[in-house]
Formats: sequence, structure tokens, C-alpha cells
Amino acid sequence: MRIITNRRFYVNYSKDYQIQDFYTINDDNEENAFPTCDADFIYLMFSNDLFSEGNIDLINESTKILSKISHDSPLYLAGIGCKFENEKDFSHLSTQLLESIKNFLNEVFRHTEVIGVREKITKEFLSKVFSFSKNKFKIIFEKDKTRAYNTKLITDYFYSVKANVSTDLINSCFVYNKKPFKAFDVLQSNFKKDIVASKPYISSDNNTCYLNSDISINGKIKKLWVSVDNNYKQYLDLETSDAFLLALIPYAIRTNHDIVMEYPVSDEFLHNVNEYLLPNLYAADPRLYHIKIKAKTTTVKKKGDAVGCGLSCGIDSFYSLAKYSNDDYPSLKPTHIYVGNYFDEDTDIDYIHDKVYRTASKLNLPVVKTNSNITSLYNRFIHVYVHFFKIIFAVYTLKNLFKTYIYATATSHNQYTIDGCSTLDTAKYELLLVATCNTSNFHIIESGAGYPRHIKTKVITDFQPSYDTLDVCLDTSTPNNCGVCKKCLRTLFALDLYDSLDKYSKVFDIDKYKKNRKRYFKVFNKCDNNIFLKELYPGLKAKYPTLFK
Repeated sequence: MRIITNRRFYVNYSKDYQIQDFYTINDDNEENAFPTCDADFIYLMFSNDLFSEGNIDLINESTKILSKISHDSPLYLAGIGCKFENEKDFSHLSTQLLESIKNFLNEVFRHTEVIGVREKITKEFLSKVFSFSKNKFKIIFEKDKTRAYNTKLITDYFYSVKANVSTDLINSCFVYNKKPFKAFDVLQSNFKKDIVASKPYISSDNNTCYLNSDISINGKIKKLWVSVDNNYKQYLDLETSDAFLLALIPYAIRTNHDIVMEYPVSDEFLHNVNEYLLPNLYAADPRLYHIKIKAKTTTVKKKGDAVGCGLSCGIDSFYSLAKYSNDDYPSLKPTHIYVGNYFDEDTDIDYIHDKVYRTASKLNLPVVKTNSNITSLYNRFIHVYVHFFKIIFAVYTLKNLFKTYIYATATSHNQYTIDGCSTLDTAKYELLLVATCNTSNFHIIESGAGYPRHIKTKVITDFQPSYDTLDVCLDTSTPNNCGVCKKCLRTLFALDLYDSLDKYSKVFDIDKYKKNRKRYFKVFNKCDNNIFLKELYPGLKAKYPTLFK
């Protein structure tokens, strides 16, 4: 399936998808022109501030781009909203803006009969002000509703326009509409192409300290930071800019920027970036920009002596903690539990951190907790394309504490690939990323790559600290595992296979699972493309032969 989207590198897609992106820059760079090739459909999403006076040129430009598409090409506008709070806001819009919006809507309706909108106010605005039938607009997202409710709205929208789209695309549509961002990349011609990172510096706020660098991008200054408790202030890296260079690389190679570091980078890390990472990324994906890095180097002496183990309370991280907490490898035994903001938003999910602290208490280990605003730098990229960088950015600022960091991976090395890496889950090529970050002073252990998930699950069933804090659920709005999402079910299946369900009665509704086991097992009818289900199928079929008839 060939998809064209205005969100560059945004849509999460499988090998069966081919994505071609378009975006605009205010110069005559031909490579950014809208593709004229045929597509199965065009998939569009716009931010909440599109319908504003300052965006008249963008609206007109969008209309012009859409006018170049054949009217026979299916076009799905599945994400558009406005910042109006009530109908009184409608009366303050200029004639020029209203005309631009009307032309844009008319162009969209040449391709589709229905537009997906966020919130009721957007539907009221577009139908009342422009005299379109309300049936032309279908609400696909309401911020005060649950994920399940909104997912159904999105599914119903695609059904109404007769679009046969995948679950991945529906999930991507939900994620975007939950936190929409700008429709286009617009650069002024007088802006420098360089991203400039300042010398790192520390600031404090009550019991929290921040390691900051002021990042200049397209003429605007953005403060990029990592925060940690004041007890760990002394371990923040003020000798190098390594962490900030690491953070900027995935952004720069996707947005055609070079990088200037105003403070030195360690010579080993810069070597690894220039000689390992970038040449391999470029060879694997011609879409990436060949960046130039301008930085002085410094040689760093070894300081850290702690072993940190990342913990999100999922299967992979609990496996890593269980594996290295025994005495098999004494020098690699964790001395600290590490937790950061792993999720898509720059906010803590308190119940996860509570579980981390409860687990650490059972092991009598201290917790190093960081927060960061790096997601705001990556907000145009889907989480899995940059999640390794999001995690290791914060860890890298604490290289004066950690000599070793145990990084839990979900992917086996036999799934390694780097082709098309700009739109790949970073787990697919972690071998390269880990090799880049490893130096003589700091070492990442990629834990669990050699074992399938059901074996990891079996290991943690003998690790008592996991019994009342395991958290695998896709629904992050509640501290409890829902027991019915795909991650919950595959975990319950593995616990069932290894006769360990009752050990986890505090984190799952085990009675509900046992009561509905036969119904849940029906998912195995679709397990051909799901590696986790395929691994569990033989064992569960042997254990419950009558339920698989």
C-alpha cells in the first residue's frame, strides 16, 4: 500500500506500506515538492492553530498543493481542529482568513465527502460559518473521552469514507489527534542551517537541579534540559556536550540541519558518531540528510563506578533486573535503579514511578529518577523512531555516576535491520546505537536480546519483586493492567503457560482471565504475523487442547 502524508516520518507503518511524505519550505528546494506519483490514498493531519490569522499563507499553500492531486485519488483528512472556545470567537475572523479556509475546504471536498475533525466546536465552526452540511464533518476525537471511545470514532470515520486502513494507522491517527502539532516545516530564508548548542550549565529549583543547553534552531532558542534530584547534581556531566549531541542527531538528519557544538565533545564519542553511526545510517536510508558536525574534542577520564538498571516495570526491564540482581556477574550487579520519562509526553506517570520505588525498596537499592523535555524536540516524530535517544540522552548526562547502564531491549538480534532506518523502531538497530554510545568510560549492556519474551516472562515468575508491580498495559490512564489489551493478554498467556497466574493476582484480574480464557484464545487465529503469539501457541495448545479445537 502506498500512502502520501503531510506528516514527515510520522505514520507508523509495516513492511507492506510505502510512505511518501510532503512538506514545504520557503525556498525553491525541488526535493520538497509534492510527489506526483500515484498513491492508494493521501492521509492528512493538521494542528489546532491552522485556522488562525498567522497561518493564511499556509492555508493557501495547502490548497495549492492539494489542487495538484488528481481528484480520483482518495484523500482522508483525519485530523483537523481549532482553538476556538465558543461560537463568539467565530465573529472575530478576517475576511481574508475566511476566504482562505473556504477555498481549502472546497479543495478537500473535491477528494472526499467527509472530513474528520477534533471536538464539537470545530464541527460547529466549519458547518455554521461556511454553510456546509454538518454531515460533511465527522467528529473523530474528543479530549475528555477515553482512548477506546476515540479509537471507535476514528474507526467509524474511516468506515464512513470507505477506507480500508490498518490498526497501526488508526493508532497513529489517535496519537496525533491526542497531541496535534504543526502541519508543515516552514523555514525562513535568512535562518542559518546550523543547529547551535551552547555550553551545558546547571540551574536549580527547590530540590531539583537541571542540566541545560540552549539550542538555536531556525532562529529560535530552545532550552533542552534533563532534571534530577539535587542528591545527584555532582554527577551531571559538565565536562562534555555528549548527551546534547546525541539528542540532536536524530532531529538534524531528518530536518536537513548541521550541528555546531559550542562546548567540546569527548573524542571517543565523536569518533563513534562519525565513523560508526552516521555512515551506516546514510547507507541504509537515502532520505537522511548528511549532517556536518562542528565540535572541538576533549579526552575524558573515567569517573563513574555505579551500575544502573533501567526499570519501567514491564517484562523486558524486570527480566534485566532479575537477570543481573543475582550473583552470576558480580561486577554487573545493579547498584541503582534508573527511571526516566519514557512516554510520549513530558510528564511523569506517577503510578509507574511509585511501582519503581516500591520495587527498589524491596531490593534495598536507591532510585535515580530523571525528567527531560526532549519529547518537545521530537514532537514531529513517532515515539518508536527515537525512543532509544530519548532514554539514553538522560542517562548520558549521568556518566559521572554510571560506569555501566543495563538497557532492556524488546527485540532479538535476529530481527536486526537498518534499511529505511528513518522510519524504523530504533530497537531494530540497537546494536549500532549501543556501539556508538559505548566508550572506555561508559558501557551500555543491551539486556535480553537473545531471549524471546515468553522466556523472559518465565524468568521473572521467580523474581518476587515483580509480583505486585508488573505493569505491561497499553492504557497509561490507569495504574491497573486492563487485562484485555494485546500486551496484557500476551503476558497473561505466558504466565498461564508457566503456571504462574496466581502470583500476579495483585496486578491482573486473574479470575476474569480464567473465566474468559476460551474467548481470549481466539486471538491465536490471527497469530501468523505476531511473533509473540506464535511463540506461545504450541505450548498453550498442548496445555489446553480442547480450547484450541
